[in-house]
Amino acid sequence: MSNLSGVQDVQESKHTRIAIWIIYFIGIVHWLGFFFLVFHEMSDRALIQSFINNPNPVELFESRPFDANDWYREMYMQEGVQIALRTHTVPFHLNMTDNPGLSQTFHKNRFLGTPSWTMSPQVILLYFLDTQTFAIVNLLFLYSIGFLGCLLLRKHYQLGLLPFFFLFLLFNFNGYFVEKITAYGPSQLGYFLMPYMILVMFRAMELKFSDCRNHISLGVWLGVVLVAMLYQGSLHLYVECVTFVLIWGLANYRLWRVPLVAFLVTFSVGFVRLFPAAVSSGTAPNHHYAEWGGYTSPQILINAFVDLRTQLDSPAFGWWEQSLYVSLPGLFLLVFLGMVPSFLKLSWEKFTIWKSLTLPCIIMLLISIRHFKHYIIPNWIPLLNAESMTTRYMIIPLALVTVIAAINLQGLLKEYCHLKRVKYLMVLSIGVITCFLFNHTREWRMHKVQDEFYWWHNSFDKAGLLYHQQMLGTHLYINNNMGDIIYIAAFYIGLLVSLLSSIVVVCWLWRDWKRGRARGGQHINSALSKTWRCISRSE
Repeated sequence: MSNLSGVQDVQESKHTRIAIWIIYFIGIVHWLGFFFLVFHEMSDRALIQSFINNPNPVELFESRPFDANDWYREMYMQEGVQIALRTHTVPFHLNMTDNPGLSQTFHKNRFLGTPSWTMSPQVILLYFLDTQTFAIVNLLFLYSIGFLGCLLLRKHYQLGLLPFFFLFLLFNFNGYFVEKITAYGPSQLGYFLMPYMILVMFRAMELKFSDCRNHISLGVWLGVVLVAMLYQGSLHLYVECVTFVLIWGLANYRLWRVPLVAFLVTFSVGFVRLFPAAVSSGTAPNHHYAEWGGYTSPQILINAFVDLRTQLDSPAFGWWEQSLYVSLPGLFLLVFLGMVPSFLKLSWEKFTIWKSLTLPCIIMLLISIRHFKHYIIPNWIPLLNAESMTTRYMIIPLALVTVIAAINLQGLLKEYCHLKRVKYLMVLSIGVITCFLFNHTREWRMHKVQDEFYWWHNSFDKAGLLYHQQMLGTHLYINNNMGDIIYIAAFYIGLLVSLLSSIVVVCWLWRDWKRGRARGGQHINSALSKTWRCISRSE
């Protein structure tokens, strides 16, 4: 078997492939528990005790409507798509003004003018599924896509099982992502595409500056990944990633072809989502920025990594905007493996291109600090001015350091493969982190969060609860105003540009795939097929 240290080349043995499938299903179990594990009104301990006294597994799980926090908006957005699919009608306008909570999101009832709902091909499932079932199925689908991205990183950097599990664990179950799902729902799922963005950028930094064609190819791929985030409805993550790619390109100017091509691809293919939004809402900065957002001190930033807080802890219904929870041992390993080897030039350092990422990550850190964003990203820059909660930018350095730490962990285990205590210490440490992260999910699972939401409003804000219930009672329907000519024209122009651009991109990727096969499969598209065959075949 390819052992924990991964000293052997990653030519998968049967046992290794089984282990990878087990890791994959750990994630499936995690998300099913996240959605369906009930919250006992007394405590989880009381729930376990009642199960011991009356062991009926069915009683531990329950399906209920998700409507707390911003989930009701997400469900309404998916319902709008569902109505359009079932009535075969383009949903230019919906009766959003009947719902004050939705009218804040959709300007003048212009449904297609807000790019914060899923428009990718899997929405066809809404024709057959209810909105909540689709939300769960879509998450599991994109989780699978993200898992494949982690496998590509594993293949490229020859990671053993333990470094791969470390990457899988911290990428999928960190506090930033789990809490964002709890608070905002399906609009966060573009996060699962980040392994592809990271892989493309790392590949670009590994190539020679003179390798023009491969830089263009990687730029196309980077643009495809970014626009895929946009089509998932992850507008905020899209803005953050575009910002980072821009800063990364400026800091590594000799790689200018990669970000330039990426922006051409993402803006042209995503024009059907961006142009109607610009026409509907303009290009002014997000007005929520002045309200709050951004870390106020180094202590708060450290707390974001190590403090396990619920949504009722300070700041109530706001901690998810600051949380980056990885636990104290998780933070220690991220620093020890992801940062220390680079600065001390340790012998087991395996990731050696960190200098290209240092300045962009520092700038992301500065942007995440309250009131600093304006100095780096002026409010007059369209699209980049759309993010109000600057703490969200920290997910990019966190994801990057997670990947780097996994790569360096591979180097550490290879360097000290003769010392079993090193391997056992890492196994123990990652096992402890697993317990911390799954306990975090237990505290932030949907049933518990919804019960806390309704308990708090019923106890302290009955008017807010009544307002919330009134919004939930909205009957949604298509209410097209064909006199809104400029907006409708913007949609069709955007659709035409996106379709033509997509054809060009597909043709390029097809030619690149054929070229990659001719050269031995050195490109990402070839790596995708090879990775899938590697984990699925039996020996």
